[in-house]
Amino acid sequence: MNEVAEAITPQESGQANDQGQETITPTQTQPTNDAGGYNWKNDIPEELKGTPSLDTIEDVPSLIKGYVHAQRMVGADKVALLGKHATDDEYNDFYKKIGRPDEPNQYQYEIDENATVPDETVTGMSNVFHKAGLTQRQANFLMNEFIESGMGSNPMLQPADEKQILANRQASMDALQKEWGNGYNDNLAIANSVMMEFGNIELREQTQSDGSKLGDNPDIIRLLANVGTFIRERVSEDKLAGTKMVGGMTVDEARGKLGELKRPDSPFWDAKHPEHKWYVEEAFRLQETVDGN
Repeated sequence: MNEVAEAITPQESGQANDQGQETITPTQTQPTNDAGGYNWKNDIPEELKGTPSLDTIEDVPSLIKGYVHAQRMVGADKVALLGKHATDDEYNDFYKKIGRPDEPNQYQYEIDENATVPDETVTGMSNVFHKAGLTQRQANFLMNEFIESGMGSNPMLQPADEKQILANRQASMDALQKEWGNGYNDNLAIANSVMMEFGNIELREQTQSDGSKLGDNPDIIRLLANVGTFIRERVSEDKLAGTKMVGGMTVDEARGKLGELKRPDSPFWDAKHPEHKWYVEEAFRLQETVDGN
């Protein structure tokens, strides 16, 4: 009789007690670590116990999932991580394997239909994404993050609305006309004269954050008109009076000013521009100086 058999009492073996009643004791099971659950780690072969990769697996379902995933990876393309001395060609090959498009313009973005992004912005960012080796998914994520965090708060990122710019410019001119009344044309001519005398056409055409031109800013126009009026009244009327600017110019100076007035993007060519008339008249006077009249 072995040790287990010797430890069994008559009651445990199903024999009758003194009252003739049979008693049966339930068979004992091996204790577990989770209050009645099965501990799969007890069945790990001795040679594998202590393997670090098994420590993170909590239960059998997790073990099965890991095994299935490993089987799916068998035969899949492997991408080795690059070392710190990798060349540009090695990086380009790596980027291609992980999913970077061949060209920047091949990125496809899923952008909210209510968002408007300038084409030049998309092109510029796509070039940056491509140089950084971003995949299609990464580039799309960053583009949308950029739109959500930047487009609504930074007017420099907003596409210029030509109709809105024209409307704003006309509103500025209307406000000045209401303020100056009958002196509107004179003050506007003086402001333009100051701009042409002390600045240049590039300064006037500088774009502000809302897309409008610096020369269309009513505060700038008002300031220039005040400066011109001060010069005319306090210094000498012949030095600056809108229509008398060309008096002391050399032919070369007049020719240079004429070239600025007739730049392709100047109001000289835009009949609808509020300052078109002044540009045409000033160009005519400058042309007379150039021609020696």
